[in-house]
Amino acid sequence: MKYLNSLDTPCPTDISKRHFIKKSCSVAVFASTFTYHSVIAQTSATEKLLSTLNNKHSAVLIGLAVLDKIDYSLQSTMIENLIMNDLNLTNSDLNLISKTKLAKLFVQQNSVDFDLNRIVSAKGWMLGLTEARLCALAAQYN
Repeated sequence: MKYLNSLDTPCPTDISKRHFIKKSCSVAVFASTFTYHSVIAQTSATEKLLSTLNNKHSAVLIGLAVLDKIDYSLQSTMIENLIMNDLNLTNSDLNLISKTKLAKLFVQQNSVDFDLNRIVSAKGWMLGLTEARLCALAAQYN
């Protein structure tokens, strides 16, 4: 019986086509399922953050103005990470937090942003940086 170099697991030399296809398909299904769940988890986090917006249409329009002003070439995952960092949340925290509590965190962070002069002005809108990022995320997600 031959062994694979790095794994030290048996590798039969007389494997049938049926067995090979069965093994290959199961690996492919596992890989695609893992990728699918990763994308779903990312989408869920974005959707949960965006669920705090009262008027999504206005947030998208403001977000487009913010993206023009700041010239964000950031991917939505990067903006999401910046928001999570501003709110001092991890992904597991976000999964456990209620929408009401999340909305309160945004209001508190918006006050902190203004207190620290972390303000973005875009087409007449004066926004706290975290709020501006949330609107930019809405524009990119739209």
